[in-house]
Amino acid sequence: MSSVVREITCSGLATYTELSTTLGLEDAMNLLEIHHVNEYNKQVMKELSQQQ
Repeated sequence: MSSVVREITCSGLATYTELSTTLGLEDAMNLLEIHHVNEYNKQVMKELSQQQ
């Protein structure tokens, strides 16, 4: 399993079956970007809450 597939499936954004049948490469890259933005936003919110 590639790191992209692992990251998407572990984040809960798609299942392995969806990635291997329904979704294409562009879809997978979009989901990966969504996951990275979500993680970045979580980190920013954590840092902001610690400053207050």
